[in-house]
Amino acid sequence: MKIHFTYYQVLGDAQREAMSQIESTLMEVKDKSVRMLHKMVHDASGEVAATTVVVGIHIDANLRKAIGLPEDVRQKAVKMKEWEVSAIQAPA
Repeated sequence: MKIHFTYYQVLGDAQREAMSQIESTLMEVKDKSVRMLHKMVHDASGEVAATTVVVGIHIDANLRKAIGLPEDVRQKAVKMKEWEVSAIQAPA
């Protein structure tokens, strides 16, 4: 697994007490891994406070190596990614 954090701003006391949302999207689906983006968005201002990109790898604990995602899981992930892309491209 690989995780990369980027902090764009430090949340002040008022912002920490206010609500924030975490928005997530599936960026990439490969045979053995997926890559996801998570954004922390301050509700009141809409500003992005932080992002993280996570790469998850499917590992066989007995073999101690990366193996292919189960086909049904991979297909569901691909459909989820396609849905997210079409939702972004949909006219407002």
